[in-house]
Amino acid sequence: MTLFELQQILARGEDSQYHFKQNITNADSIAAELLAMVREKSLSGSIIMEK
Repeated sequence: MTLFELQQILARGEDSQYHFKQNITNADSIAAELLAMVREKSLSGSIIMEK
């Protein structure tokens, strides 16, 4: 993914394919997001995280 592609994704905001996370302090929360994606069969989804 190029920087330009990432900027386009961020500009569109969250949707059924992309979920944004800024503070990752709870592993259970991330696990729940991944499980929800699997249950929705959107296996091609992405979680974009910021350090």
